[in-house]
Amino acid sequence: MDYSGWIVVEAEQDPAKADPFDYSKLGYEHIIDLCGRSGLAVM
Repeated sequence: MDYSGWIVVEAEQDPAKADPFDYSKLGYEHIIDLCGRSGLAVM
């Protein structure tokens, strides 16, 4: 694929219902997993 740009994910939750740190960590781990399975190196 030879992609070398940025991947940006934005998400908004009510912090009273979804802890921002916990949910950003879950999102990050999910993106890293998807990128890895797609053959994209994350640096």
